[in-house]
Amino acid sequence: TAMRKKILLLHRWLGLLTGLVVAIVAATGCLYAFADEIETWGMNSVAHRASDPLLAPEALALSARRQLAEKGDSAVKIIGFTYRAKGLTARLTYMDSQNGSHTILIDPYHGHIVGSLRGETFFAWVLKGHRSLWLPYGIGHLMVGWATAIFVLVLISGLVLWSPRRWNKTLVRSRLTVKWKAGENRRMYDLHNTLGFYISLLAVIIAFIGLTWSFPPLAKGYYRMLTNRELLEWNLPVSDTTQRTGQSNVAQKLWKRHCAMIPQKGKGSLRFDFPQDKSGAYLVVFNPDNHRYGRQVYWFYDQYNGNLLNGGGSYAIPPSDMKMGDKIFRASYDIHSGSILGYTGRVVIFLVSLVAATLPFTGFLLWRKKRKRRP
Repeated sequence: TAMRKKILLLHRWLGLLTGLVVAIVAATGCLYAFADEIETWGMNSVAHRASDPLLAPEALALSARRQLAEKGDSAVKIIGFTYRAKGLTARLTYMDSQNGSHTILIDPYHGHIVGSLRGETFFAWVLKGHRSLWLPYGIGHLMVGWATAIFVLVLISGLVLWSPRRWNKTLVRSRLTVKWKAGENRRMYDLHNTLGFYISLLAVIIAFIGLTWSFPPLAKGYYRMLTNRELLEWNLPVSDTTQRTGQSNVAQKLWKRHCAMIPQKGKGSLRFDFPQDKSGAYLVVFNPDNHRYGRQVYWFYDQYNGNLLNGGGSYAIPPSDMKMGDKIFRASYDIHSGSILGYTGRVVIFLVSLVAATLPFTGFLLWRKKRKRRP
């Protein structure tokens, strides 16, 4: 029909317009699905005795600064530590003298640096491609956002084109099967049409969540739709600088208050971030799951008197105050990465991203073959 031809034309040209960007974003997302496991391979466990106590954040920071200074960087700014289950390395995040962000693994019992994660690693490079195509962030991130928005239209138009004009068992089965033994053209068509159908719904969900990070107004509208409330931006509360002559052992008191939350075995982590300036606050984050971030609990503390502060906006609402809409919104990254279903979910996202990365190429090859057939 005339309408179907118009949709095909839209699908084809929007796909050609954004194909390269979509392929890069999908391929890098596929590569990043298991970055954490690959990067920490062989560096997770540390030797310790059952009687060895965990070093407090201040003691770990002192040890880390000394070792980093020995490696040539004496002007580091320690952001904080993430303690994981008993017997595992902790993660230290810091800024170097050029304001570059790094994450390293450190022995939380003896203070020895075990290895590096982020910084200029392969997966840090992959993540830059996923977010901004390795271009300056302001330019690349915008290109990724608009290409993703157009990709959603391509997926929806593809679903319309996939739908048989007449619904019967034979036609539907034909659309749901890749005919590997057919000719090259038919096989290429099935790889594009059939595999595209199988991933379309999940790909739209993944892409939509990515769009909420690219376009803040969309995030606000999405949050309002879920909760019927305004989205409050993430914010860090400030400490009372008039109390700068207050307690000197606030960090130690906060450590004693929260260190019991560190899991003895299994999943979970406790993050302890230091104030970054004279008005900054301590941030303590408890996560009951290693890979799911929607269940995190946040506490902000005045660095001078240890008083509890309000902060974090809508992103740090306590679990006891969260409604279903808040839980869905907070689980955005877990849905996007597949972590909401654990290891199985990340395998699914890996496969969806892998197929999505091939669609621009199979679509381009189909378009080129059709042009060659024209007289």
